[in-house]
Amino acid sequence: MTSGRTLDTNASFLAGELRRLGGRVDEIRSLPDHLPVLIRTIRELARGRQLLILTGGLGPTEDDRTRHALALAAGKPLRLHPPSLTAIEERFRRSGRTMTANNRTQAMFPASSSPLPNARGTAPGIRMRLGSCRLLAFPGVPHEMKAMWESSSLPLSRELGRRALRLRRLHVFGLTESEVDRRMHPLMLPGRDPEVGLTVQDSVITVTLTSASRTRIARDETLLRRLLGRALFGTDGESLAVVVARLLGRRRQTLALAESATGGLISHLLTEVPGASRILLESRTVYTEGAKRRLGVPAALLRKHGTVSEPVTRALASRIRQVSGSTWGLAATGVAGPSGGSQTLPVGTCFLALAGPEGVRVAQPIFTGDRSQVKRRAALSALDLLRLSSGG
Repeated sequence: MTSGRTLDTNASFLAGELRRLGGRVDEIRSLPDHLPVLIRTIRELARGRQLLILTGGLGPTEDDRTRHALALAAGKPLRLHPPSLTAIEERFRRSGRTMTANNRTQAMFPASSSPLPNARGTAPGIRMRLGSCRLLAFPGVPHEMKAMWESSSLPLSRELGRRALRLRRLHVFGLTESEVDRRMHPLMLPGRDPEVGLTVQDSVITVTLTSASRTRIARDETLLRRLLGRALFGTDGESLAVVVARLLGRRRQTLALAESATGGLISHLLTEVPGASRILLESRTVYTEGAKRRLGVPAALLRKHGTVSEPVTRALASRIRQVSGSTWGLAATGVAGPSGGSQTLPVGTCFLALAGPEGVRVAQPIFTGDRSQVKRRAALSALDLLRLSSGG
């Protein structure tokens, strides 16, 4: 992480979880795999704090030094924990892999500490105390750490004596961050309960309500639904793809896709949703002019208007709906960049067309950002066009 090769998503997750438990995070540090630095920092951060959480460095290799640093910081020897060794050996047996000698290190723990079981990997965590500070060490692999945290958080909240906070996340698409802020500004005053915050990713704005009171969160959510209207599409873990798939499934409607600029990304987002096969009949990546002609777009239309145009995108949506027999046909063309733009079609220009029972709707957004951002924003905008047109 200190070299920039790895992004620390664990710190973000844990900070949010501690906030949910009513705790306050004083500091987050990224440390190199250098034993003296680890020992010094563990001792420093443990002084005067209730809890110190470490992630990473519990593997079997030479540069995995967290357990050694904990032992040396506490002045305790490392000791083998036979039940942990047995669990590691059994995991290797079940997977058909050969356990090497260095994996034995993962069953070593500082004296007076206890292991935190890891059902998803070979590295147990470590629970111990350093003075008055409780220390928890988790593996760095995010899915392992998150699963282990789930089993640790409830007893931890009891030990810390915190009153757990509740979080409610409301997701918004189609409004700018400044417009959302304008509409809900009175709810964001300092010291107000619930606390209300905004984050933005890929043009999706998330409004987070935080309070110990379920009643106050419900009150503010009702108010926000009125203020944000149809731009509010989902809550908590719901993505646009989840909402669209559920909406079409409930209405027993189907969808077919013809993607050019998005290169199959709309299809990818939808097929990440379990059960998407009930609503997604067909998806074609019509990236070239020839592919568009093979779908049935007239050559004359392509010559006259170009592959990135409203008439061609309309034709793609209508044709994919016709050949698949779906309720909806959704098409996307555009100039994703960084080259290929012109004065009339600048980089970021996209055409989105939705063919349905009542005709064809077209949107022409212009997105900023790099190639990946333009593609993702176009895919999300296409899903939102479908959501709004199908009654979501």
